[in-house]
Amino acid sequence: MPSWFPVVVAIAAALGYGLFRERLRVSGIERWAQTQGLARLIPFAPALPAPAVTLSKRLHVHGARIWGIGLEGFIDALPCTIAEHESAGTGSRQTGE
Repeated sequence: MPSWFPVVVAIAAALGYGLFRERLRVSGIERWAQTQGLARLIPFAPALPAPAVTLSKRLHVHGARIWGIGLEGFIDALPCTIAEHESAGTGSRQTGE
């Protein structure tokens, strides 16, 4: 057996486990959203006037870089948007003095 084979198997197992855990996470969110009456939007790509975009720009300097799961619906007759996103860093480090 080649010496690289166990390394490839270990990497494939780690990736498979990560994908399995992510699928469990997403299915749990989908079940919860369904019980709350929220709809999952696929693909979730809100435009600029959307509340999720405005909030991401308030929380991070550059706003959202990649959008993840997006849920929309009404809770207690009020519009509700729940969205996960990834934001880019500022590109500079702060040095402590």
